Amino acid sequence: MNPKDLLAGTVASDHPRIASQAGAVREREASGRPATRERALLGAWWSARASATLPASRACVGYPLSCILCGAMRYDETDQAQRYDAARAITREAQQRSLAPLRPLLPTSVRLVVDLGCGTGRFSVALAEEFGAPVIGVDPARTMLAKARENVSHPRVTFTYGESSAIPMPDGAADLVFVSMAYHHFDDHRAAAREMRRVLAPGGIVAIRNSTVDALDQFAFLEYFPAARAHAEATLPRRGPLTASMRAAGFAAVLHQVIPHEMAPTWAVYCDKAAARAYSLLVMISDEDFEAGISAMRRAEPGPEPIIEPIDLFAFRAP
Repeated sequence: MNPKDLLAGTVASDHPRIASQAGAVREREASGRPATRERALLGAWWSARASATLPASRACVGYPLSCILCGAMRYDETDQAQRYDAARAITREAQQRSLAPLRPLLPTSVRLVVDLGCGTGRFSVALAEEFGAPVIGVDPARTMLAKARENVSHPRVTFTYGESSAIPMPDGAADLVFVSMAYHHFDDHRAAAREMRRVLAPGGIVAIRNSTVDALDQFAFLEYFPAARAHAEATLPRRGPLTASMRAAGFAAVLHQVIPHEMAPTWAVYCDKAAARAYSLLVMISDEDFEAGISAMRRAEPGPEPIIEPIDLFAFRAP
């Protein structure tokens, strides 16, 4: 059964939970109501069913069932920290394209930046140097924090454990909360929005840099991994609901840009990055689906041009 069909709510399944969620999607969307939660659960149950077929040797690498059911990645239960940078390294020029639009929104002297969901510290140094401010990287994965401390040695950058719904900062301490490619891993977006508002000074900025469902058709690798595409549709944010969630927490939307990001200079390099399996979307699929997708990618020859993917950049101002 094609998981894309399941997510569309167009077919039935012999698995009772999947069939039930597919029915919920059909019912809500037929009545004109949003089905974001129902689609997420549908994708989660499809993933859970697929993960049950993984051998034990893959279970520690892929999504544990607890991750799948909430739609969040539990990096401490995987080996992702050791593989992440192989496929997710980013140039300073690319970082600048995401940080420069924020400068006009911030005070001349930025007191503190919170790099929320900092992972291996990819943006932490760039944030410190761009805004001339101390940066505290916060992440719930201790393995990722250990890798960040290994990667980064900078006098204004430190790292600490914390959750998006429990940021270990005093009220009003920061002028900027920066979230790069982590928003879709937050367990509770409303709680995260409230917490980001708490740690920001009045007029402070939340910047969210993330892939969105709205732009998935421009992510070339997903064509070769339909199960990963289904999971992306279930777990990545959509532009409208993300903005609505932040507004509901009292934020004003002040910026939205779609930034072209060069993922690889050639198709061969793009294939190698996918083969590193550092993308969470590729971790959760079966080995069989992964190997089939990689083989198909390597057989394809779309041309010599760089591989560009769109990344959404949102900024919201606290009251």
